[in-house]
Amino acid sequence: MFIAIAAILGAGLTIWLIPFVVVGTPNAASALVALVLLVAVAAPAIWLSVSFSMVTSVVAIEKRTPVAALRRSLALVRPRWWASLGYLLLVGLIGSIAAQLIQVLAIPLTVVGDATSGFTLASLFGVVFQGILIAGIAAMYTRWYVDLRARSEDLSSEELQA
Repeated sequence: MFIAIAAILGAGLTIWLIPFVVVGTPNAASALVALVLLVAVAAPAIWLSVSFSMVTSVVAIEKRTPVAALRRSLALVRPRWWASLGYLLLVGLIGSIAAQLIQVLAIPLTVVGDATSGFTLASLFGVVFQGILIAGIAAMYTRWYVDLRARSEDLSSEELQA
């Protein structure tokens, strides 16, 4: 599957670059080919990323091998694929907004002291809070994994805690 996507992308990029090489400027045909290839590659990429989004949780919690974790993630997500897409988009949106907010809050720190110490302080602030943000996003993914597992296996809250 991955090889097929890479081949499609490579062929499309090659076809798209031919008008640039021959003419030197983009034209309507190359833009149309690029748009068609973008749609052709984006759909499988989105499907794969959502379908395999629970792999890290499966490896960490169920202690499965990588290939078994891919299969398990696919089995967990398949019945609730659209809900998973929505949840992951929401988590991504919240994470992006939080990351931008962290960067905006770090801007005043750049004027503290000389330029080097100000940027060092702002960078340290960003690293610390981005780390917390990444941990929060991972926790939200794990929460979704638990939800998917509870729904697919009809587990009660007591069974989930065990």
